[in-house]
Amino acid sequence: MCWTGNVYDRHIAKSPKKVFKILERPKKRFKASDGNFIPEYISPFYGFRYVLGNEYAQNFGMVHSDKLYIMRGLHSYSAKTCRIVHSSIRNNILSVIHKSRGVISNYEWVRDRSFVSLSNRPELALWESVVIECTIPVGAEYYENERGKIVSNRLILNREVEI
Repeated sequence: MCWTGNVYDRHIAKSPKKVFKILERPKKRFKASDGNFIPEYISPFYGFRYVLGNEYAQNFGMVHSDKLYIMRGLHSYSAKTCRIVHSSIRNNILSVIHKSRGVISNYEWVRDRSFVSLSNRPELALWESVVIECTIPVGAEYYENERGKIVSNRLILNREVEI
């Protein structure tokens, strides 16, 4: 995923900022040896693995030209200007809708994906896209463009959101 905007879109969070992130999780959830479900989520773009409750940090990977392109960072959507809905008859597409610009992104709901479980055992499972409420913590650096797309250097994953 590549964020596009300009250098003037840079902010430092003065208070916690609520955002939404779309991740994937196994439709069939796997249990650990203690009987609890493994709370594993994965980025649909680069395969980065996430767990709820953790804080993540990543340095920005930027390219400057007539615009600013950020290829590496923690991507999300503004909770103030965007909403996420099911947008197909079969409910298999998630769409991100900006309040004044309309649909800005679509995500496929279920797909086959090969993955490696925590025990490093390859398995085939169905994965589904889910919406995660996150927080950009105080002091984090972030960029937000006019479409409500955000990329930050720190992010806390709070909870899965029902839509």
